[in-house]
Amino acid sequence: MPGRIGRYELGQEIGRGNMATVYRAFDPRLQRQVAIKLLRPRFARDEHYRRDFLTEAHAAGRLSHAGIVTIHDVGESDGTPFIAMELLEGRTLQQRVSTEGPLPAGEVVDISLQLARALDYAHSRGVVHRDVKADNVMLTGDGFEPKLTDFGIARLRQPESHPDTTEETVVGTPNYMAPEQVAGRAVDGRADLYALGVLMYFLLSGRLPFARDTTVATLDSIAHDPAPTLRPRDGRTPSALIELVHTLMAKAPVDRYQTGAELADELAQIKREMESVSRGRWRMPLSVRWPAAMGLVVALTLVVGSAIVYHQQRSAMTELVFDYGASMVDTIAADAAEDLLLGDHVAVQAMVLDIQRNRQMAYLRISDRGGNVIASSQPGEVGRAQEELLAGETLAEREGLGRVARYADDGAERFLFQAPVVYRDQHIGELALGISSEPLTNALRVSVLAMASLMVATVLTVLAGTWVLSWRLRFPLRLLGRGLDKVAVGDFSHRIRKHRRDEFGELFTRYNMMVESLEARRRPSRRQKGGDKPVDGRGGGTRRLHIAGGSERRR
Repeated sequence: MPGRIGRYELGQEIGRGNMATVYRAFDPRLQRQVAIKLLRPRFARDEHYRRDFLTEAHAAGRLSHAGIVTIHDVGESDGTPFIAMELLEGRTLQQRVSTEGPLPAGEVVDISLQLARALDYAHSRGVVHRDVKADNVMLTGDGFEPKLTDFGIARLRQPESHPDTTEETVVGTPNYMAPEQVAGRAVDGRADLYALGVLMYFLLSGRLPFARDTTVATLDSIAHDPAPTLRPRDGRTPSALIELVHTLMAKAPVDRYQTGAELADELAQIKREMESVSRGRWRMPLSVRWPAAMGLVVALTLVVGSAIVYHQQRSAMTELVFDYGASMVDTIAADAAEDLLLGDHVAVQAMVLDIQRNRQMAYLRISDRGGNVIASSQPGEVGRAQEELLAGETLAEREGLGRVARYADDGAERFLFQAPVVYRDQHIGELALGISSEPLTNALRVSVLAMASLMVATVLTVLAGTWVLSWRLRFPLRLLGRGLDKVAVGDFSHRIRKHRRDEFGELFTRYNMMVESLEARRRPSRRQKGGDKPVDGRGGGTRRLHIAGGSERRR
């Protein structure tokens, strides 16, 4: 390590890259600590690298922004080019994520917003960084003030006639390179915005989207594979931020945000929405209101329908029980009539005991014409005067059947059938038959459980489907709303970059056409003079890029 370069006294090494090494140094003239970046010997001996290093360092030296490291001096000493820059105390984003893991969504928005503004400033002055990555962002102050460093491969955009604008050497860090950068094509500020999207992906998830085992595989993935879905570690990450990252990582430059200012506006809107939620200014979003409304309507419909079905089913099953009880009463009365008429009480009691073996027959009593019990399933009643049993709810009265009632016996609910015993049209006694209601109750309980399960499954399905639908609608509505907000304040430069193959896609195209028309009406004189050169874009959009020195070129 040389002890001195130019007027600077070199200290310890504080950073090393592929092409250059950074040292802590002291400037005796201004009495301050600086960082000195030296081109490594094997590159310093190459005239091409040495010339580009100095040219691009001069380009970066033109920048003066709070989010960009300040270049103090550029020079060459004994054939070794160097850059003297602001000495930053802190740690890089790479170091932060390596020690703490992915960052909270709010911090990512703050950092990205400041970087977007810094890049917009650099691009507006014709400087493309070409190596935006976590290692090249230094966190200073309390850790929330990012500064973009290492403009070692930055490029000063040339006028249209310069031959270097058609083809460039592939430079940059593989994981962060844009597809056009991988292909060796000319790049502009949109390549930096792509790299910022990859950086945001890394900060939110803790991994790089296209990282592979080899550099060749990584570059091939960037060129051909779609970006994997971002799954942030922070569960509070808004869907709008995820969509923004995916838009930044679009393969075609025209599908991304076109300027850092446009990106900064989107990030500022997301930040306001996140702050609004954190302050409690929350309104029920569509993804909650629609599922709740649909779930309530479906639940009420199913409850009413289930109640009707239950009532009809209960009535039908009760009718079956009544028919079964009536048939049993007729059969028992016919079998008992002759023995009752002959006074053969033993035969009647034997018949009662035989019928009692049927578990559904909970009670059976036969009385003579005088009202005395001659046979019963409860032996204690035999020989006594019959008691009134139909004290419960009367369910039906039928001719020849008597009455049917519901009553409780030892806590068990039963149906009681009471009818006369008739022999040749002569009333010779009374019969009372109790049938257990447990089978009917069990059947109805099973039906209720089945209907409840079906209702829950249906409501959950409707809730899930409506939530997915409403969630997918939130982002396009928000995009359109933001665009209309800008139109409302007279800003016609905003374009919706999200492309969809549905009605929203048509709506976005119409919005873009509208703002282009409004923008053209506002500046008719400039168009007549040919001062603006349109560029190709989705939906017929035009966009202009200001170049240092007041000129504009097609991007």
